[in-house]
Amino acid sequence: MLPLTLLVLGCVEPVPCAPGYGRTADGVCLAVVSSDTAGADAAELPASAADTGGTGAGADPGVEPWLPSDIQSALAESIGVGPPTPTELHAAWIGVFDGAIPNCPGAPYDFTRGVEGCSTPAGWVYTGPADHDAGEGNGVTRWALEADSTARRPDGTLLVVGGVVSWRRQVREDGSRFLVGFVEGTFADDRGAGWLGRGASTRWSWVGDLTADGVLDLTIDGGFTPHRGTAVRFEELVLGPACPGATGTVHVRRNTDARWAQVALSCSSCGPATFDGVEVGEVCLDMDTLTAHLLRLEVE
Repeated sequence: MLPLTLLVLGCVEPVPCAPGYGRTADGVCLAVVSSDTAGADAAELPASAADTGGTGAGADPGVEPWLPSDIQSALAESIGVGPPTPTELHAAWIGVFDGAIPNCPGAPYDFTRGVEGCSTPAGWVYTGPADHDAGEGNGVTRWALEADSTARRPDGTLLVVGGVVSWRRQVREDGSRFLVGFVEGTFADDRGAGWLGRGASTRWSWVGDLTADGVLDLTIDGGFTPHRGTAVRFEELVLGPACPGATGTVHVRRNTDARWAQVALSCSSCGPATFDGVEVGEVCLDMDTLTAHLLRLEVE
């Protein structure tokens, strides 16, 4: 009779979950993640409502509140470091070839000695594969780097490049510039300044224009986490000359429990912040600092 009993029990419909909740494969009711958290990777947004403490079902009384002033401070700290723009990384990469010799690490800016690497009499050590590509013509300048490499200088400082970077700039006849590219991976330089000196893990992209007057008309998407810092993600954030701030959503993660807050911007630098499914007040994005970082996208 046991097989029959199991068969009958398997036909019984489970009790429906409450509104705003969905049932997992093992039958547990969890709060449904809103569309604001879709499309993130492991370094950015949480993968399930269980990680956020619930969105759309009201605040969890067991979760410590996150005040707007604290959200803004966390956001400002990461924006101060800046999204990882490729300018600093490319300069550091070209710079480590100051110690190159024939066949170590490679030419012109590749690492061709593989995992075993190579060293020079002057004390440079290069390890891991890397492929660098660059070109220029018809107003277009571009470069790309794919690497899983380190370069140790004679003074012991280390450049770490683990990821893929693509940068492209087209200068038009009217003096405006079209900018497009992405940075994905983990990067750090003991001798670096700004975000590269701090180190960061990132996956973000940009596309748009820099007008002849030096005004950005740009869409950025994706996130970054400064080492020992707070993760930030831009969700289709649009900056343009017709808007005094930006339009889109900025997500910021609280380090103590990995829960996320969202700040919705509508042609403004300030907007309502939501945490644990509840609007908690207004938070502002430092547009001057963010814009200063993004203007470096124009520089090779």
